[in-house]
Amino acid sequence: MKQRFGLTAVAAAAAVSLLLALPACSSATPKSSPWDSRITQTLRDTKSDFVRKVLEDRKITAAEYQEAQGRWIRCMEDAGYVNVTVENGQYTFSFDKGVDTGTAQADQARCDDQSGLPELEPIYLAMLPPAKGPSNDTKLIRCLVREGVLDKEISEDEYRKEVAAGNVDTTDPHFQACLLEVAKSMSTN
Repeated sequence: MKQRFGLTAVAAAAAVSLLLALPACSSATPKSSPWDSRITQTLRDTKSDFVRKVLEDRKITAAEYQEAQGRWIRCMEDAGYVNVTVENGQYTFSFDKGVDTGTAQADQARCDDQSGLPELEPIYLAMLPPAKGPSNDTKLIRCLVREGVLDKEISEDEYRKEVAAGNVDTTDPHFQACLLEVAKSMSTN
């Protein structure tokens, strides 16, 4: 019997600040981009030569992002997992009942490190151009009001200030659900 195991990307928390606090733009960024500080921090902190190579031009192309996804999927499949997928920060895979959760999490952490995906994904998703209609920030704010995380709809600037001040619980399951809802809408538009 197979168990299904889904994990939200470790990078989801980082995606929150990038997704919400920055305007969207194409993957071709100027030397000084809204993502410059995040890219600099990632370059400083990463242990991955692949991540350094991808970020040396201070942008992430669709091909580079897909390569990171492919590396993570191959790594998990090589470790014996099946039904391995990555979509908008949601990493899923299945494993035999005999595999314990700790082993699966350790394998995922190893594949995270080898692929660089959790480091690259939040930056790449934040760089995507906005879909037609409400901004991603507005979509998230509306979802957070609907889910009871926020009392009322507020401006995007007010929201950013509230998040920066720590007044919004980004670990709340309703917040996480709204973040995934917005990320999924980015890929369908």
